Amino acid sequence: MDDREAAWRKKAACRGMSGADVDRVFYLGTGVPPIEARVICGGCPVAQNCLDYAVAHHERFGVFGGLTERERRVYAKLVRAGHRLTPKGFLDQARFVDKKCVEITWTALAVTA
Repeated sequence: MDDREAAWRKKAACRGMSGADVDRVFYLGTGVPPIEARVICGGCPVAQNCLDYAVAHHERFGVFGGLTERERRVYAKLVRAGHRLTPKGFLDQARFVDKKCVEITWTALAVTA
């Protein structure tokens, strides 16, 4: 872990949770809605850093920045296409059917600071 990564992790809303709680909240079984994780990530000042880390390191499991593995795959495709999104913006604008993102509106593709 480099110094920049260590710095943002110290500000994470999930910092200090026990390993058992982290597993229960962020590493859910397939198809289990990440309700508690989204509440925690929604109030986290470094949710974007967390999501960026997961995308850059191809994290295959767990909720990072409020997005599940499937959501991150769609998010990552959009980022690779040159779009900048916030986790909340993505979730607010994406429409899911049977747990698959089937549509994302153009307002979600607005450039973020």
